[in-house]
Amino acid sequence: MVLELAGNARADRRLLERLSNLRAHGFRVILDDFSYRDELDPLLACVDGVKLDVVRLGHRETLGELEGLRNKHAMTFFAEGVDSEDVFEVFRDAGVDLFQGLFYERPSLIGGAELPVDHRAALGALNELQSKGSDFDALEEIIRRDVALSYRLLRHVNSAYYGRSRTVGSVRDALMLLGTRAVRQWAFALVLSGLEHPPHALLSTALVRARTCELVLAPYDAEVTGHGFTAGLFSLLDAVIGAPMDDLLAELPLAPAVAAAITRHEGVVGKALMKTIAYERGDFDAPALAGHARNAMTIAYNDAVQWADSLQ
Repeated sequence: MVLELAGNARADRRLLERLSNLRAHGFRVILDDFSYRDELDPLLACVDGVKLDVVRLGHRETLGELEGLRNKHAMTFFAEGVDSEDVFEVFRDAGVDLFQGLFYERPSLIGGAELPVDHRAALGALNELQSKGSDFDALEEIIRRDVALSYRLLRHVNSAYYGRSRTVGSVRDALMLLGTRAVRQWAFALVLSGLEHPPHALLSTALVRARTCELVLAPYDAEVTGHGFTAGLFSLLDAVIGAPMDDLLAELPLAPAVAAAITRHEGVVGKALMKTIAYERGDFDAPALAGHARNAMTIAYNDAVQWADSLQ
């Protein structure tokens, strides 16, 4: 549990004692929206990190703050307002530990460039899984002829996430145990995670979105929950692969409801995706979350995080 403290907090004795007590009970404390001043040194000795606002300070000022602090204090450094990959790389190389910003969701598009071979192969596999993956024998054949995919699928099914009393030893066993729908969905995820250079945090976000959407739509039938999983997983496909979303969706035979959910957040699947994205961003007052039990959303999201971790 991490507590954020206003960066302009007055470092008096009462506050320092309170922070010391909280940290002794296992809390971590960071200073938000931070700008360095000499009188804050006693406070810096009682926190675990500081958060620097790149947008407010500007790039040069943020780098200056970072350099000065690193020379005096051993702590975790956060950068918020990181909205492009270039900015991320600058501050990562400067020693920032953690980042907040929308850059993970934004694709780096290169006009006129063709998809790399590994990405095109992944789209081909996704296409085949989408069009043929409902058939038991076809799905088994698709997975069996990809050694890496077979291995990762069996490792996943045999992971601690499932707590199986016996080992699943073949793709057919996994299909019979979990069903074609579940295996096909998770094969989608495994194909994406098998890309040669996937942005790790972006892929994790896509996996969590997929599973959360599926759980949010659990009261509906299997087709709707399957659409939710696919919409969540492919909602960041443009950023994962680095190509326009319209071009990518044109290469995949997605159901119209899934494409509409991804591009326009339409229908029950689109609403579930909106809820998931709002929760992911901590925007708990968003209209999309109105009327949805916070506890139920928390349970779904936490389950999704555990599931995504078990895949990677």
